[in-house]
Formats: sequence, C-alpha cells, structure tokens
Amino acid sequence: MTAANTDHEKLRDINMPHKIQIYNVAPIIGYIPGPHQRLFKVQAEIDAVIQDFIQQHKDTLHGEEVRDFIYAYLLEVKKEENSPNSCLTEGNLFHDVNELFIAGTETAATTLQWAILYMMAFPDVQAKCHEEIDKVIGVSRMPTMEDAVNLPYVNAVIHKIQRCGNVVPLAVGLAATEDTSFRGYTIKKGTLVLLNMESVLSEEKRWWDPKHFNPENFLKENGEFFKPVAFIPSSLGLRACPGEKLARMELFLFFTVLLQNFEFQ
Repeated sequence: MTAANTDHEKLRDINMPHKIQIYNVAPIIGYIPGPHQRLFKVQAEIDAVIQDFIQQHKDTLHGEEVRDFIYAYLLEVKKEENSPNSCLTEGNLFHDVNELFIAGTETAATTLQWAILYMMAFPDVQAKCHEEIDKVIGVSRMPTMEDAVNLPYVNAVIHKIQRCGNVVPLAVGLAATEDTSFRGYTIKKGTLVLLNMESVLSEEKRWWDPKHFNPENFLKENGEFFKPVAFIPSSLGLRACPGEKLARMELFLFFTVLLQNFEFQ
C-alpha cells in the first residue's frame, strides 16, 4: 500500500469495525453469536474494576475532604440522600465514571493508532511534521501546549487525522423534546435521534477533496492553522464531549512527542 493509491476510506478497512456503536443502533446483535461477543466480556471486566474503585472510595471517604471526582460525587450523594427527586445516585455515579473512563482512554488511544497508520501511509506528510518539530522544538526538550501555535502543520495533521479517522461516527443520542418537522419528515416527541458525524466530516461542500489525506484543509494560504466550522469530531452544542479540550491537549502532546523521537515506516 503506497501513499499514491491510498485514501482514508481504504485505510479504514484495516481497522476493526465500530462494533459498539453498531450494537447501540441494533441491540439485537447482542443475542447473536460471533466475535463481537468479546465486547460484552471486556465491558463486564471494566464494570467490575470501576465498581471496586468506587467501593474503595466509599471505604476511605472522610469528612468533607475532596480528593477527586468520585469523592466529590459521593459527598453530594450524602447531602441529597433524602431528596426523592435527586439525580445524584450511586448508580449514576457508576455510569458517569464508566463514560469518563471509556471516553477518556479509548478515543484518544484509537486516534493515536490512526495517527501512526497515516504517518506510515503518507511519509511525505510525516517528513514535514518532523521538519517542523525539529525547527521549533528540537530534541532537547519535551513539547508543551505553548508550542501548538508555532506548529501549524503538525496541528493541521492532527485535525486531519481526527477528521479522516472519525473514531466516533455517531454522536451521543438525542431525544426530540417535541414533535418536529425536518426536511419533509415528522420526528415525534421522544424519538431517539443519532447524528451521523461521517456525513459532516466528509461533506464535499465543506471540505476540499475530502476523500484524501490533505492537511491543507486546516491551513490558510499563509500557512497559519485554522479550524473550519464543519470540524466537529466531538459533536457540538450542549451534547458535545465534555472532555474535548483535554483530548485535544493529549493528542497534540502525544503525537508531537512520538514524531519527535520516532520515524514510522
């Protein structure tokens, strides 16, 4: 496979399918035998770890001392334990920690896997990143977030990887709060609505040559980095990923330090 005949759609075939999101859309596959059943075994193991972690926090909860998110949540649960309408329950705490753990590790790790894959597939892009990193940072120190503004090409490549990799092709589900008409269709109140992120991140009217790996979509004519309004890999509005800023920092720092020290072939 060479950079000349490779686009991001072909690269996507190498990675495993988005089985979890397929299950969210069609839960019936949970009753069908197959390799996807491993997902449920792994999730059960993660659930057990999180339950044990929360129990450790409950056992070491002292006074009003707040040492992390779980301690803070448990303290609020105690304050509202006599409130019948409170949403602060131990069940919701478990789901919140679960979501934070999965969203905070899986998406960043998967995006970095795509990053390495794209760098191997497009050595010319990787070479430009190396050149910019060597010029701005060198090898004597670690990159920091302050370097981002001086690394426009590297920043553009990271955003391009997020756009092409699109590790969360369906955004968090929404429910219609009232009967709504949209493009000739009637969406009843309470209907589950899923946003197709792929349609936004590959819209030809929004992106120049969207099927190929070209970081120039994120660069102005003078080489300055900019982010188009159609770049929404973490969704948008009130249902946007709350960890988007942290993820953006993680991706920049990890990607930059990897290319600072290695060449991927």
